[in-house]
Amino acid sequence: MIETIYTCDRCQKPGSIGTEYREMEVSVKKIGPHCKHNAGKKLWCIGCVHHCGIFDPYEVKKEHPVPVPTFESLVREIVQEEIGG
Repeated sequence: MIETIYTCDRCQKPGSIGTEYREMEVSVKKIGPHCKHNAGKKLWCIGCVHHCGIFDPYEVKKEHPVPVPTFESLVREIVQEEIGG
């Protein structure tokens, strides 16, 4: 079996392609004739993408479940409302 190891162009972290790395491309465009500069494509790990604050549209966002209050905490809240009010 052949396994290809990729390296992040920013932090040099090795790993496999797919979920761990993103291909980044930056280009600068200026108004005027022949004024486009392309910095080329770079391979960045997810850590570097997050560090730079870049939005990753392919990342699956995890929903944070709302904590369910316990029976004991509900009873305490009712008792405190009755005593205080």
